[in-house]
Amino acid sequence: MTSPFQNADPGQYFDQLLRWLELESAAERERLVERRKLIGRGDLERSGETLIDMVLVDHRIGLGGRYLLSFHKRRQDAMLPWNRLKVGSPVVVTDQGTDDDSGASGVISRRTSHQIEVALETWPSGDRFRIDLSPDETTRRRQRTAIAGARQVRGPALRLRDRLLGLEAPRFQTELPPVTFFSELNPPQGDAVRFALAAKDFAIIHGPPGTGKTTTLAEFIYQVVRLGQRVLACAASNTAVDNLLEKLIRSTPGVVRVGHPARVFESLREHTLDERVRFHPSSRIADDLMRQAEELVRSASKPGRSGEAWRRAGQQRSEARSLQNQARSLERQAIRYVLDSSEVICTTTTLDDDLLGDLHFDWVVIDEACQATESSVWQAVLRADRVVLA
Repeated sequence: MTSPFQNADPGQYFDQLLRWLELESAAERERLVERRKLIGRGDLERSGETLIDMVLVDHRIGLGGRYLLSFHKRRQDAMLPWNRLKVGSPVVVTDQGTDDDSGASGVISRRTSHQIEVALETWPSGDRFRIDLSPDETTRRRQRTAIAGARQVRGPALRLRDRLLGLEAPRFQTELPPVTFFSELNPPQGDAVRFALAAKDFAIIHGPPGTGKTTTLAEFIYQVVRLGQRVLACAASNTAVDNLLEKLIRSTPGVVRVGHPARVFESLREHTLDERVRFHPSSRIADDLMRQAEELVRSASKPGRSGEAWRRAGQQRSEARSLQNQARSLERQAIRYVLDSSEVICTTTTLDDDLLGDLHFDWVVIDEACQATESSVWQAVLRADRVVLA
């Protein structure tokens, strides 16, 4: 079959892909802005996309120095109205007392009938807040990075990219040693595992729903890990990643789940990077430093009226920042140790490049690949020598 790229410039193709992504992003932002303009203040909460009259009641610091802020209604015993803000939803927290639409972007990390917790990179200003559902700009930014990386790739990854685009034919080994399976597979599943193991560039495992593609992928990962190879296991959605993780932990102990804990099945939280890091010695020291920083921040937030009190509050904030920087440095050491010692890293295709750093893998495996947009998969694909899509 002739590739549609045979007579085309891949650079122009990726430029067009980026333009389409920007158009989609702009349309989504415009839709939310127009919706808010059409909804009167009295109807804001009826849309389910906004909570108003929220006050900050508690805070703590999570992995990576994220602020975990808890809000409830100004009347403490008031229940939250019906809303679409679920755990994992991207939101913007803004000062309700201003007309400025900019605010602090975050993710819903926990919620009850009376309270909602948001994980934020920056502290929002104000005393009374509104919390709005927002476009997922973090995912958009990572997709842009992925497209740029695919366009500019050099070295061995360039050949893999061109083979995936159909510019060169994929290669396969002609003979494999006998394979002993961990799981009970039917003959087509066993054949699919052997087919993937024979790939020198990439392989596609195809089958209708319910034929056990995820089980087959988990078996494939088990086989390559036995050979001493490392795997980046991905899917487009957090649910699909967790479904694969559930199968992997039965056979492959060296697995870690990267991603916001709020978006991970509660039954799998112990396998998240956050939990693994929490038990590292460096992380325990970092926690102590963060607690000291929190105490200083709390003290500085209630200064007296004298000039001396204000100066002391400034010194406390400065000392708190120093402690936080030390804590983050120790935390980065713990994160690197956990990632470097893991045989399999599970995450969504819109992975965190900063977190993974320069990690390279023998294989990238993408489950539910047909559910992923092309712009989201290149970032993962270019971190490996070989790829399996299912």
